[in-house]
Amino acid sequence: MLFRVLFFIAVLTSPASASEGCLIKQFWSLMNDACVYREGYCHTNIQQMLFVLSKRIPNFDIRDARVLYVDGTNVPIRTLANRNTTKAGWSFHVVMEYRNRIYDLDTPLRSFPPQKKEYFKGLYASTQAHARSPADHLAKVRVRVIPAETYVAEYGKFMDGAFDGNRFAGDGSVRDWRYFGYSKEAEKRFPFQSAEEYVGNPM
Repeated sequence: MLFRVLFFIAVLTSPASASEGCLIKQFWSLMNDACVYREGYCHTNIQQMLFVLSKRIPNFDIRDARVLYVDGTNVPIRTLANRNTTKAGWSFHVVMEYRNRIYDLDTPLRSFPPQKKEYFKGLYASTQAHARSPADHLAKVRVRVIPAETYVAEYGKFMDGAFDGNRFAGDGSVRDWRYFGYSKEAEKRFPFQSAEEYVGNPM
């Protein structure tokens, strides 16, 4: 246990990973920030998190970040130990991938962002009837990979580029979670792939 603690401290304080340590600390603080995190709004939480990280961390390069829409249509998904484990599995979830680590605001507070393969192996079905092996999950869960720059620039805007302050149109005229998660145009721009394909792809 002591070795793990010392290793964790070394990771956060070593010069090579100083910016990563700063990023992780900011990520932890944003989990408690009501201006960033709202339960059930992962699609906008990620956008707000990207805004804040870009402003607060000089070395944070949004070009290295990706927004992941994780689709649980085929297999209900839920973070292995999320904040509220009594809820049913999610139909979709939105997280950020940055330099091979997954930043999920719905994970337990102050958890260390896992490598992407570790994260996706931890997704599980909400009921025993739908329980799957990790390998089966990786094959059935779908992931849409969106450049973070694109997501920040486009989310909440009308198709003609005007900004929709309410983001509640719901009629297909706004690039919201419906657009990025389910539209044919988004599928053409950012096609779904299996989690198995995603974790096997070099970033």
